[in-house]
Amino acid sequence: MVVVDVLLDLVGYGTARVLLPVLSFGTIRVQTMKSPSQTFNWSGFKRLPDGTYLCASDLAGWMGLSVWGVGLIAIFAAI
Repeated sequence: MVVVDVLLDLVGYGTARVLLPVLSFGTIRVQTMKSPSQTFNWSGFKRLPDGTYLCASDLAGWMGLSVWGVGLIAIFAAI
């Protein structure tokens, strides 16, 4: 489980922290890792007063890790 936590926190979260705002043109931001617990809806998002959405850090980690997984599958399929 330690390996999964490290992958989610470092690789997945870092990737999502960069890609989500870029791909959504700033509409979606990612929650900071050390922020206090906030309430998110069932899909892992929260609407902020300025109209943007905040993505939960755990969900962002899984999203970022899935990007790397799809990329690795595409590389291995091409070989």
